[in-house]
Amino acid sequence: MSAAQERSVLRVITHAEWLAEAERLFGERGRDWPFRCVSCGGVQTGADFVALGMTPEQAAARVAMSCIGRWATDRGCDWTLGGLIGLHRVVVVFEDGRRQPVFEFATPDNAPAADHQVIGKRRVAP
Repeated sequence: MSAAQERSVLRVITHAEWLAEAERLFGERGRDWPFRCVSCGGVQTGADFVALGMTPEQAAARVAMSCIGRWATDRGCDWTLGGLIGLHRVVVVFEDGRRQPVFEFATPDNAPAADHQVIGKRRVAP
């Protein structure tokens, strides 16, 4: 991630802090933590990815950084945080120094506005 991209980020948080926040908000079962796609505003959990046939490990590797619409044809969009355009607002810093952009946790206070513009290719009708 470039320095310019990181300056536009709302929060930089350690992995331990991120996990603690998720557990405080949603409980210990990580598969049920909801994430909001920065492009389409859709909400997804690891359980949603597992329901598509992914292993829990595959789901965990995708849920916080790729919209479920990359694999599901009936919801979401095709956005991922691995591309050139950095829409993310949260970066998790791991103990080894690696920095990973992630979707925000889905909460009522970060729902998309009515005039929200989808950047990725939408998988469902608006």
